[in-house]
Amino acid sequence: MRPQTYSHGLLVKTREFVLNIPGADLLKEMDMCGMVSGRDQDKFALTGLTPLPANQVKAPLIAECSVNIECRVSQIINMGLHDMFISEILAVHTDENVMDEKGRVNVGKVAPVAYAGSRYWAVTWATWVSPGGRRDNEKGRKGKRRGAVRKGGSPV
Repeated sequence: MRPQTYSHGLLVKTREFVLNIPGADLLKEMDMCGMVSGRDQDKFALTGLTPLPANQVKAPLIAECSVNIECRVSQIINMGLHDMFISEILAVHTDENVMDEKGRVNVGKVAPVAYAGSRYWAVTWATWVSPGGRRDNEKGRKGKRRGAVRKGGSPV
């Protein structure tokens, strides 16, 4: 992350964050968040996304993201023009509808999105399955969360 960004300053100051993983259904909101700085605009008000309180850190979860990972920065490594934040995972929250029968996240149901090379990319299927694994291309739906975030729709 470039040191000139607002997010960089917040990470250095608070040393904690939530990695909210958006699915392909949130492309418009994700793009809007990338086009403005939180220094100048409230991204929740801009996008209509819903903040939820986290259990371990002060940064919010995003209700519309089916995977949220609470993290604490343990080390900052300067990489020249950017800094890399090495972090400890404190808590993971997942929507029950993106879990398989073994309690693992089904990436095809999440359809996580990344921005690279001026394009958005969604991961929706496995190209290779390791021994003991399985391929699963089912599409995901929003719904009740599994684990620490909510049961019956309310934060714990």
